[in-house]
Amino acid sequence: MSLGNFQNSLKLIVDNWLLIGYDDGMNRRNEPGARLDAWMKLEVWSDTRLAAALEMDRSYIYRLRTCQRPISDSFRWQFGRRFGLDLAQRLLNEIRETA
Repeated sequence: MSLGNFQNSLKLIVDNWLLIGYDDGMNRRNEPGARLDAWMKLEVWSDTRLAAALEMDRSYIYRLRTCQRPISDSFRWQFGRRFGLDLAQRLLNEIRETA
């Protein structure tokens, strides 16, 4: 499998995670931090690199993506300014499951 095909396959997987959530074995299904974590892995962004891009502390990024802290409106805004508001909304907004 070529690198391009592999990356396209990963993007499809992550898009499905964004739509239905994914279970990473840590009971974080559908949490914005878990989706941020999946996106960072797919796009190969480290905590340090993302923190530098958003002018934030690396440890704060780590706590967000590991769901130790809730995603703040300020983080959503900074992320949206850097990567686009559509992506920020898909990744970082709460998903309400319907019964």
